[in-house]
Amino acid sequence: GGLVFARPTTGGFEVVWRSLGAEGAPLVTWPRWVLFPQVIPSSGELWFIDGNGVWRLPLDGHAAPQLAAAGSFRHLAISPDGKSVATARWPSGQVLLLRSSGTRELPVTGSGGLAFLEPDILLASDGTQLSLAAVDGGVRPGVSPSPCCRSLAVTRAGIAAGVSAPCEPGVARIVIAERTMSPLLRLPEGPLG
Repeated sequence: GGLVFARPTTGGFEVVWRSLGAEGAPLVTWPRWVLFPQVIPSSGELWFIDGNGVWRLPLDGHAAPQLAAAGSFRHLAISPDGKSVATARWPSGQVLLLRSSGTRELPVTGSGGLAFLEPDILLASDGTQLSLAAVDGGVRPGVSPSPCCRSLAVTRAGIAAGVSAPCEPGVARIVIAERTMSPLLRLPEGPLG
């Protein structure tokens, strides 16, 4: 286990992998800013967003970086099986699904965050409401309120949302079955996401 993050460096950004108990290892230095870096273990690829679009990069160096989707994007979610990547166009929030079978839009808005609940079920927040979208295109809108949501994560403990102004900044827990969102952690200042 560990985490992947981006940090500014001279001439660009460095994407780093850090294990929970050890030092970090640089994965790549990129000439522009980097958002939402994530590794897909099954394919051995690093995916991230920069000012030109969504990129994929083989970690073994056998191929050059590939622009998977050109344009302005925010949020990047990888399905648990590594077969689907979702991103949201910026500033519209229109969700784009990238798969080996092709790229297509899903009929949901993800400007408030994206996260996969299951390999074929995507959570998307428009900043006020949470919707479920199947990778085959089916949608269940408004399954739970998500006011001021700026980012989403699915963990073993459930669904977490990064929340910012005008709501109280912090991390909240979303329970779809109860249609509730409750604070887990309050922060002195925002924004998140």
